[in-house]
Order: sequence, then C-alpha cells, then structure tokens
Amino acid sequence: MKKRVLGLICFCVGCGMLMVIIIPALGWILTSAAVFILVGWLLVCGDD
Repeated sequence: MKKRVLGLICFCVGCGMLMVIIIPALGWILTSAAVFILVGWLLVCGDD
C-alpha cells in the first residue's frame, strides 16, 4: 500500500513538473490538489 501511495505521489509530481513548463502558475496548484485528493482517497479506501 505504501508503495502505491508513493508511486502516485511521484507520478503526480512528475506530471506537475511538465505542467510547470507549460503553465507556470497553475501547474503546482493543480498538482498539489491532485496529490492530496489521490492520497486522501487511497488512505480512506485503502486495502490494508
């Protein structure tokens, strides 16, 4: 479970880096929101 959460965080940060290149101001805001939503969802609906 921890590997899955860490993998999602890394994936979102990587996507965020691409977004920062394209949309400097909104990239990190959107990525942070996505990370918190995904991690929260995994912690609530986690299987461990």
